Amino acid sequence: MRVVLTTAGQALLEANQGPVTVDSYKLGSAFGYIPEPADTNIHGTLIFSGVPSSPLLVNANVVKYSIFLDYNLGPFNFGEVGLFVGTTLFALATGDELIPKIPISSGATGNAIRIDEYLSVVETNYEMWLDLIPSNNEFQMAILASPDQLPPSATAVPNAYIISGASAQQSAFEAYTDRNGLWNFDAYQYANQAVATIVSSTAQSVTINLSDYLDSFSPAYFGQIILQFNTGALYSICRYVLSVVKSGSTATLNFQSPIMQQPVAGDTFVIFGRQALSTTIPNIPIASHTQLGAVVIGDTLTVDITGLIDVDPTAFPVVSVNGKTGAVDLTATDITGLATVAITGQYSDLIGAPPAFTLPIATTTVLGGVKAPADSNITIAGDGTIDLGFSPVKSVNSVTPDANGNVALPSISTIGLVDPTQVASGTDMNTLQTAGLFFILDADVASLTNYPATTDGGTLDIEPLTTTASGGDVIQRLMTSTTQFFRRYNSAGASWSIWVQMTTSGTLPITSTTQLGVMQVGAGLSVTNGTVSTVIQSINGKSDQATVLTASDVGAVPVSEVGEPGGVASLTPVAVSNPPTDPYNYGRLRFYQNTLGSWWNAGLWDASTNHVSQTGGNPSIFDTNTALLDSGMQTIDISYNSSGAPGTVFPDYQTVSAEGMVYRCTNAGTTSLDGTAQWDVDDLAVVVAGKWIKIAVNFTNFVFSAGTI
Repeated sequence: MRVVLTTAGQALLEANQGPVTVDSYKLGSAFGYIPEPADTNIHGTLIFSGVPSSPLLVNANVVKYSIFLDYNLGPFNFGEVGLFVGTTLFALATGDELIPKIPISSGATGNAIRIDEYLSVVETNYEMWLDLIPSNNEFQMAILASPDQLPPSATAVPNAYIISGASAQQSAFEAYTDRNGLWNFDAYQYANQAVATIVSSTAQSVTINLSDYLDSFSPAYFGQIILQFNTGALYSICRYVLSVVKSGSTATLNFQSPIMQQPVAGDTFVIFGRQALSTTIPNIPIASHTQLGAVVIGDTLTVDITGLIDVDPTAFPVVSVNGKTGAVDLTATDITGLATVAITGQYSDLIGAPPAFTLPIATTTVLGGVKAPADSNITIAGDGTIDLGFSPVKSVNSVTPDANGNVALPSISTIGLVDPTQVASGTDMNTLQTAGLFFILDADVASLTNYPATTDGGTLDIEPLTTTASGGDVIQRLMTSTTQFFRRYNSAGASWSIWVQMTTSGTLPITSTTQLGVMQVGAGLSVTNGTVSTVIQSINGKSDQATVLTASDVGAVPVSEVGEPGGVASLTPVAVSNPPTDPYNYGRLRFYQNTLGSWWNAGLWDASTNHVSQTGGNPSIFDTNTALLDSGMQTIDISYNSSGAPGTVFPDYQTVSAEGMVYRCTNAGTTSLDGTAQWDVDDLAVVVAGKWIKIAVNFTNFVFSAGTI
């Protein structure tokens, strides 16, 4: 059959990063034509369809699609095969005649057919070919060019192939498997099998440790060695070994065909070696010191027609040394012309010998001889060993000097006056006048006389004020766990000064109004050179301790002047039952505190619609939620143009008293307010004593009548 990759299939390959998965195949009735890349479907009628296998990576360049027609299919004849990705024709194959598919039935032998379509991809060059393997052909097996093209053994259908020889000198051989294990090869000896573990890999090589390497891994010719992975994702995948390179502690086996999926470290492989009689290439092993085998004649050797190997006299013309042949051993007597000293080795036979050596005297810059003085502490033993003539101190408390002669003493017992003396119970401290280091136990303190006022023992340091340890003035310094005391002995007057205590924060009481002691400066105080001062020195010009401020000191209004004549006005208080969410009735000036006879310009009024525009808002906008009502009442936004008390809503429409409020009529109308129903432009509406009063400004609609005043 002939197979071609369609133009649409090539576009799918170029747009894809890996093998293209084929969704379905169609078997058609047409045959005998040449498929074209421009074809979009099979030419004949559909005979059968199905799903092919997933694309199998034969190697890094070749992908295989397989179609399996089982024994129970048929009967039908087909002459063309189409591979589809969705509705797109990917590849099309045709035969020269119809291929029968016969099912198994009683009394008749059916057949199973496997169709393998191969796609080779190298950059953007594509090539396809096809293997048709019918099961009823007893004498025909699929032929592969290399074991590199073998599928995984577990999915191999068929499970045996003919593999062409790698060269004309190698015969073809059979590869077969039971699908439960590896591939086996009839021309390769199982006895030559070896196993190794992979430490790293590339697309065309695997690397192993040199400890796993065997000489049989290296091929003498291409096709001699087959590598087969026996663990991991590449189980049963095969590759011819092209060459082996050893470097350091590793060996790398190279392939001719790349691997699309690389093995991982830890995977293993087995090696098969080709049998000697399966090829015309000589299989004589390379000769060694212990192995009889083949050699190559080098430039310094010759070989005659009988196969005799000899040394080339032009390369090595020497045939004897001082008359000796074979394994020549020469001595000084075999060589003429040598000096006498070269034969005897005696210094006396040396011509021009240098004078006897005289050892120079050692100095700070010259290496030479030294000698020890007769009256020194340095001795020289008979063998020339120099040492001290006495036993020096080599360590103190098991501590030895470092390389520079310094001693790092680890404890207080080895610093200064070592080995302190205990002051005995009942001792008079006045009798201790010899320099030294002493210690006093807590239990002995009560029995001591002339001891400072403390119940704690400690260390006593007696230090002389002379160059001698006793007989002069001394200082006694006593250190306890919390404080220290000291005093001086005057030898001229044979008297002691009093004990002086070094005070600490732990020995002083906390200060109070009656107690001298320690204190801590708080945030309201400051300290300058030990002087404690308050941070605030005066308040509103007053610096006396009992400062009393008045309202006038801080510019405030006295409480006594709020709401009083000559004082300031007060605001109405907040009732418990009516909190400050009612800013209209509360927080107002009291009537008797207001300006005498004052009215408030509340805003504008439209007498035709009975709506107002409140003072502080937009005078041209009349709020439809507002109205003037009988009995001197009104419904308005008491939040005062969205600026009322905290916590209230805006706007806040309430019906409240309009006492003292004045509205100017901007649009004439007949709204009735407390008996007045005629309002003209510029008339004033004002509430006096709970009743709306009209103050006429526009007399257009007035009717005057005669009368008396």
